Amino acid sequence: MGYANPDAMLREMSSDQFLEWIAFYQLEPWGMASLDWMLAHFKALYVNSQLKKGKKPYKVGKFLTMGETKKSGNPAPMDEDEDW
Repeated sequence: MGYANPDAMLREMSSDQFLEWIAFYQLEPWGMASLDWMLAHFKALYVNSQLKKGKKPYKVGKFLTMGETKKSGNPAPMDEDEDW
């Protein structure tokens, strides 16, 4: 039903199976990256609901704690100098 030891799992997994998992993660990320996006959506929704009329709404990417995530799943650095 699963492996208690990830090293044992990787030893038994073929390179094709490993590449398939990587491709799947790029399409459907799980874990912290997925949670970061979900929470960023809620933060943007809340903040944008409090904006004064006519003010430009914030994008979800502004609220990511791990940085803007590319399709590859790798976090990109955030611009710390940018004003919200």
